[in-house]
Order: sequence, then structure tokens, then C-alpha cells
Amino acid sequence: MALASLGVSIGGLAIGSLANSTPLVAYRAVPTYFSDDANWVTVKNQAGGISYVIMNPNSGPGAAVDAGWVARLAQLGSQPKMLGYVPTTYAARPLVDVIADIDKYEQWYGVTSIFLDETPWGCSQTAYYASLATYVRANGGVLIMNPGGLPLNCMIDIPDVIVSFENNMQAYLSSTALNPPGYSPQKFWHLIYGAPTGRHREIEELARLRGAGHVYVTSDDLPNPWDGIETFPAVPITATTIVSGDSTTTTTPTTTSSVTSTTVPEPTTTTTTTTTIETTSRTAVPLSPAGVSTTSIARTSVSGSPGSSTTPPGRVAAPA
Repeated sequence: MALASLGVSIGGLAIGSLANSTPLVAYRAVPTYFSDDANWVTVKNQAGGISYVIMNPNSGPGAAVDAGWVARLAQLGSQPKMLGYVPTTYAARPLVDVIADIDKYEQWYGVTSIFLDETPWGCSQTAYYASLATYVRANGGVLIMNPGGLPLNCMIDIPDVIVSFENNMQAYLSSTALNPPGYSPQKFWHLIYGAPTGRHREIEELARLRGAGHVYVTSDDLPNPWDGIETFPAVPITATTIVSGDSTTTTTPTTTSSVTSTTVPEPTTTTTTTTTIETTSRTAVPLSPAGVSTTSIARTSVSGSPGSSTTPPGRVAAPA
């Protein structure tokens, strides 16, 4: 059902279609690829409206514990949930190296939830990523994957949350892609950069209407739109009055709900039958798809160095 058919417009424009499931509440989830304390103070001040942030010491956990990150984590507390950044180079990184990075976040910083970057759209590497999902969840962590666009269902099923859009505002406004049916809005995260400050609330509301349970909009742009944080209300995103230019429009969901808490709902854990994992003391033993070793991966593995790769259009590789 098109927005126009409901008499709803965003900034005077009828854009895209309503999602199969529109959340009453969405949260800002911020790719916080910065380490300066001033920006992290802003994160702390706005934490009430944020579901996830990402720590990325050095395109991954780095070579040693960073005292600055220990202090930032202590200051931030339990909300929002911190994710450890781990690149996978579209499954080209050896699985043992990815596991070693995951272990470092837990052992050095107590961070068990993971943001896997540079993940593919297709189904050829489902066993690789399913083994990582099992490994992260075995310690109570949440797994986020970032293909930068809406992948096939075989990949959507693996993580708890998937970044199904990462591109600029113009690409977002022209996109007509919908979330596939049968998934919670909390499964999807939209990242939009290059948006003028005056249009942030408008784009956030559009993301909510499109079924994204997590969204972040920034005026920052390439080459690294994630090197700072925008100022926004420290509350979740709900149906609200959108003001853009001379147009004022109120969007109202078909049902109402009062928001009495800013607690972010935990994503529903999904399971796949793509691969099976035997775990003993969190030792992952993946099956042997092409390019994946059958060697037991212990949590004391030695990390390798991240590889490099080109990215799909619009995708932003994390800075080194």
C-alpha cells in the first residue's frame, strides 16, 4: 500500500511503500567509528534513544587493550548496547581470525555482541556466517551483519539484526525495496548519510514507516560519514509531526501505544538449518563449505590482520 493511498506524505512527498510490519517505535543505531571523548559524551547524553553503538579501535579490536576504550565503556554503562566491529571481507578472512577478534572484544572489554562488516548478499557462504552466529550467541551476544543492502533470505535468517540499507539520502528516497514478510522490524537497520540536517526527522520517520526498527541519519558524507554523531532527542522515534520546508504532516499508525520505557527490545534469535555447530566450552567446529576450515576454533586463537576488499555501491568500509 503506497503512502499516498493513505493520505500520508513525508515533507510533501509520497515516497515508497509501507513496510509489511511498521514498528510503533524505532531506535537510532549509530556506527560510531570515532574515539574522541567529546563525541562519546554526546552518545552518553543521547543514550535514551539509541539501541546500538559500535566500538572500532583499529578496524577491529586492535593489537592490545586500549585504556581509552576501557574508560569509554565504563562511562557509557549498559545502554546503548555496545557492538564490537569485526571485518569479514565477504567471507575471505579466515574464520579463525574472525573468531580471534571476537574473543579479544570479550576478553579485553567484556563486549560479547558483534558487528560483522563486509558480509555478502548471496547464499554461497551461509555456513561461514552461521558458525559465527552460533559462536557469538553461545556467550549471550547479539550478532549484527552488514551487507549494506537487502540480501537474500538465506542471509537475513542468520543474524539477529541486518543492515539492509547503507547509502545516501537520494538513493534512500528513490528506493522502493521492502522488507520481506515474516520478519520483525527489529531485524532491520537502515543507515542514511548525506542528508541535510533539516531533513533528519523526515528521513527517520520514513525509515520507521518502511519497517526499520533501527535507523541512523547523518548529514556527514563520504569518505567516512560515520566519524561523528548527530544531535537528536534522547528518546526513541515514534509517529510524530514531520516538518520539512513549508510542509507539515502528521503521520499516525493504525494502532496506538504509549512509550513508557526506552528499553530496547532484544531481537528474536533466529536459527538456520544451513549448518550445525558442535560446541564444547564455546569451541566452534564449522562444517566444511568451500573456503572454510574444519579445524576446531578455540577461543584462544591468534588473530590475523584484516584483509581489504572493494565494497558494493554506497557501502562504506570502516576506516583503518
